[in-house]
Amino acid sequence: MNFLASLMQRSRSEKEISDRIDNASEETIWLSRFGDKTKMPSLGEKLKQRRESLHVTQRQIALELGVTVTTVQNWEAGRYIPKLSPNQMKALCELLNFTLEDLAD
Repeated sequence: MNFLASLMQRSRSEKEISDRIDNASEETIWLSRFGDKTKMPSLGEKLKQRRESLHVTQRQIALELGVTVTTVQNWEAGRYIPKLSPNQMKALCELLNFTLEDLAD
């Protein structure tokens, strides 16, 4: 391969790399602004969305389930997964109008 052909080949490769970086940057900007709409909500996100839509406070959930407000906050933030007794799970489902299947999905 002659020098000019080699330069053109390298230029194409650099352009492809540059295009990939640009596309990745655009995707990162999109996700930071709008989030990943294809991602299923986590359990914590489901709890928070439902709680807010029903105008239930974290304190109300904590009192009903016999846990601390910090525990509810940790569930919603995804730091911990709720470890509830059957009675607590039933109370949570009734309070937030969830079925067990809703929580499992």
